Amino acid sequence: RQLSTAYIAARDLTSGGVAGCVNVFFGHPFDTVKVVQQSAFAPGQRPLGIARDILRREGVRGLYKGVSAPLFGYGGDAAINYAVYQLGMERTREWRQRSAAHDAAGIYGCGCVAGVALSLWITPLELAKTQMQTLPGATGNVRETFGYLGRTLRTGGVRAIYRGAGATMLREVPGNGLFFLCYEMARARVQSAISGWGLSELGSEMLSATIPGGIAGLVFWAMVLPVDTLKTKQQSVGMEGSTMSSTARAILREGGPRAFFAGWQPLMARAFPANALQFLGYEVCRIGFKRTFEEEG
Repeated sequence: RQLSTAYIAARDLTSGGVAGCVNVFFGHPFDTVKVVQQSAFAPGQRPLGIARDILRREGVRGLYKGVSAPLFGYGGDAAINYAVYQLGMERTREWRQRSAAHDAAGIYGCGCVAGVALSLWITPLELAKTQMQTLPGATGNVRETFGYLGRTLRTGGVRAIYRGAGATMLREVPGNGLFFLCYEMARARVQSAISGWGLSELGSEMLSATIPGGIAGLVFWAMVLPVDTLKTKQQSVGMEGSTMSSTARAILREGGPRAFFAGWQPLMARAFPANALQFLGYEVCRIGFKRTFEEEG
């Protein structure tokens, strides 16, 4: 059956949204600990100590401070990311079939283009999330999170809510290209390895989505962590008016090169399972669309 562009977009937006929400629910507590480490220039502070301190002061809710922005934002972020990526993959299909090198370049390029789109979407939302996670006394509920964005927009204009946009773009564009390239390459290897196992379609996806998805997450965060630290610090409380260069100098002055790798423990602990579950959610949702709308009879 010939699928319309509108249907493909709706399928990938929905599947991506589900995938993003799965990632956030699992990974946000790890992200909160990471942000506290990065924003406080505390690379030597143990993640478990930070988590215990948050739990003691604020309970479990403290680990989910600011979750409304990424839940809305990352659901939308992943939806946009997957939809733009898959659209690019459809448009470049014939070109990518010329050779393995063309295919790899096409996958990377589609991921980079998707990274531009999602950077424009998530920068204001990550600003709000970071503010809620680092502002003393903030609850991070929906009203407070989006109230902060509204006030910032009214007082500082569009430029104010896009503080950290350059660092976000520097993280997401090359990182997203690498993310999808690693996923597609690993997925092809896993599918080839399990092709003779006699698994059901769902059983096959359990392996061919989770393992490559987790690997892609690990590679992505291993590559972009210093830029992520720069972005987090630039968007944290008290850094209004900062630039990428001034923030980088401040990080070096306060903590040295080591400070750019603050938060790596909770980040890497989250990377594999969160991204494995994200890709599983995406692929399973696509199976649901296929069985419901694409198969005849």
